[in-house]
Amino acid sequence: GEAPRFGLVGDDVVRVPGVSDRVRNRIAVRGHVTSAGLQGFSAGLTLTQALQRAGGVKSDAYLGRVLVSRLRSDSTREQLHAMLRDSTGQTFEPFQLAEDDEITVFSRTDFRPYRSVAIGGAVRRGGQFSYREGMTLRDLVLLAGGLLEGTYLKEVEIARLPAVRNESTTATSIRVPIDSSYTLEGATADRLTRDFPLLPYDNVLVLKDPTWQQPRSVQLTGEVRFPGRYTLRNREERLSDVLARAGGLTAQADGDAAYFTRFSSATTFLGTRKKMPVFDSGKVVDSAAVKLRGNDPLAPGDTARLEDGGQRIRVGLDLRSVLKRRGRNDDLALEDGDSLNIPSRRQTVEVRGEVNAPTAFVVKAGSPLGDYINSAGGPTSRANASHAYVIQPNGTIESRHRILFVFRRDPTPRAGATVVVPSKEDPVPGQGLLASLAVVTQLIASLAAIVALSR
Repeated sequence: GEAPRFGLVGDDVVRVPGVSDRVRNRIAVRGHVTSAGLQGFSAGLTLTQALQRAGGVKSDAYLGRVLVSRLRSDSTREQLHAMLRDSTGQTFEPFQLAEDDEITVFSRTDFRPYRSVAIGGAVRRGGQFSYREGMTLRDLVLLAGGLLEGTYLKEVEIARLPAVRNESTTATSIRVPIDSSYTLEGATADRLTRDFPLLPYDNVLVLKDPTWQQPRSVQLTGEVRFPGRYTLRNREERLSDVLARAGGLTAQADGDAAYFTRFSSATTFLGTRKKMPVFDSGKVVDSAAVKLRGNDPLAPGDTARLEDGGQRIRVGLDLRSVLKRRGRNDDLALEDGDSLNIPSRRQTVEVRGEVNAPTAFVVKAGSPLGDYINSAGGPTSRANASHAYVIQPNGTIESRHRILFVFRRDPTPRAGATVVVPSKEDPVPGQGLLASLAVVTQLIASLAAIVALSR
């Protein structure tokens, strides 16, 4: 019923006791049993009865020890244990439980080490997989998503823990034969003749066939009889071979201006004749390779350069030598993605850079570089005329040079060439060394003149 009313006066203290957190008359069963959880407790309850109430232990339960944590009167716990006779939960000796006991049953799997196998190489999803008793090589290949195209279908290599362990030997390797039945296309019931049992920690390497590769092709454009993309027949096919398949050059072809490019991840320069400087915005730079820029005034074919973000480069090529001496160094063995463009004959030489009237002139047979510079109005006041050079139609670079530091020799531009006169502000590789040598030469000449006059 309702509690009687009670009046309060000053300085009274009211205390309301809390509800005890402890729940009486219960035990807990945890771990590898069918129905883990809390159970009611009554005097005389045994461990076997509690396990049977929990649905019994699971088939792979660890019978060697079941732990029982018991609450003491001082709220500390002590550890007790019992051994089970079998999976029915029967103990060897009767084990009486107490209120608040906590029972833990373990699984044998909890004490087993994690065992794995690994696979890599020419498979779709290489990696580490859990080892299972009876696992075979074919099973592991399936877990890895199957073999890739171009797998070496004769053998795989398996690294295995040595039978006898020592400090110097960490693994032994064996070669295991396989065949086309390991592929998804070749796996039929009557062909599954080969398999190999695996052991824990085996590491399988599926080899790639060294002779397999996807078809490779090269592109021929311009003045060839049958332009197009040609598939290479073998690894040794050369430029002259593909040109022959394309019917050779047309009558209008300018072999000197052949423009050959190749994909490359390297930032080095390829050339079959000389080291070729690379040009950036019309200026010589002290670098082996420069990325092509949109404002580069030099048209494609005029100079060797990196293209497509540094992935394609031009290779200086002497096509006449290729066609005359097939199979020699100039006759390049082709790679996938190579491209050759052969323009029609040109009859002009273009002059660029620090000249007063940059323009193009009809080629003058035998005329040296200096004649074209003079025809373009001569060098400007900013010109570094002594370092002028010619970009020949095939991409090779020919520069002015002196003989014995006195006589200057000029290259002769061919039809389709470009003459470039750099600025004095442009860095030129070796310019400081040449200047120093020139000073030394002048000093020697001065000393020789003094000696001659003293006589």
